Amino acid sequence: YITVSTYIKLIGSAKDAKAGFLKQFEDYRATIVFEAPNYKLRIGNYTNRFDANRDLQLLLESYPNALIVKDLISITE
Repeated sequence: YITVSTYIKLIGSAKDAKAGFLKQFEDYRATIVFEAPNYKLRIGNYTNRFDANRDLQLLLESYPNALIVKDLISITE
């Protein structure tokens, strides 16, 4: 599975980034994960790169260091 990821150094900054992200992009899912030495904000759950890339293009304006990564995602809905 695929997700869009951006890195953040501190947990407080990650929480602020997640809150700001969800205010700006209400229709997306966001999760904070820790991968030493950084916290990462994972955005969306995608089953293909085409959909992830479409949303990445929208997110790059606000999150220029965002990129597409393969990840294990939770499918609960």
